[in-house]
Amino acid sequence: SLAQLFANLLYVPALLEGYKAALELVAAGDPGFFVYVLLYPINVWFLEAFEESFLIRPIYGRNVAWNYSDYADEAMGGCVRL
Repeated sequence: SLAQLFANLLYVPALLEGYKAALELVAAGDPGFFVYVLLYPINVWFLEAFEESFLIRPIYGRNVAWNYSDYADEAMGGCVRL
């Protein structure tokens, strides 16, 4: 949806750079490729939670981009899937 596109354009650059910086801070240097990849789903959950809470829901009143409420593994009111 357009809501998701614009939210991603605004937030993804900060999310990717912030994720890299956070891993480098915790690992005190280069965390390595495998750590970067293994922890990436957590990065995506932060993205979905942030976009719904601060970018999409305040504008539209509901999440028009995605809704995982129908799934058994949903969390945060249908914002993310585990």
